[in-house]
Amino acid sequence: MSKGKKVAILLAALALLVTGLIGYRRWGIPLTDVLPDGQWTGAHLLQGDPDDPEREWEVPSKADGVLGAISAAKVTRGGGKPSLSGGYFQMNLYQAGGSATILYVNSRGELAVAADMDVEHYRYYRGGEELYEALLALCADQTVYSALTGSI
Repeated sequence: MSKGKKVAILLAALALLVTGLIGYRRWGIPLTDVLPDGQWTGAHLLQGDPDDPEREWEVPSKADGVLGAISAAKVTRGGGKPSLSGGYFQMNLYQAGGSATILYVNSRGELAVAADMDVEHYRYYRGGEELYEALLALCADQTVYSALTGSI
């Protein structure tokens, strides 16, 4: 085999490898597939704003609304530590055994997941814009409900 054919085969293999890696990172996967396996029994939702002196405040919401938004979300691999320089949500998902998983999603769709409250080992994802919007809508519904009932 000539040297030109060897180089062409090597370049084609390299191009295929690079294309595969890019596709792997950009392929959407359900958020529930990257979370630890478990039956979620509850969810605690916090809305955050770094410019607010309180920083984070609890959003009274039903667990099924939060869990529904999470089960509908798709993310992509990659990304780095999300910046909390805008609006963001923190979700604590509880399992029957008492362990919890922490999720952060910001307005740019960047996610951080810490399984079993292991904040030393976050995994980072992108593509959570729809999840952020769903949680924002959930909070808006709760605000309207609170205004109508006079409760906070």
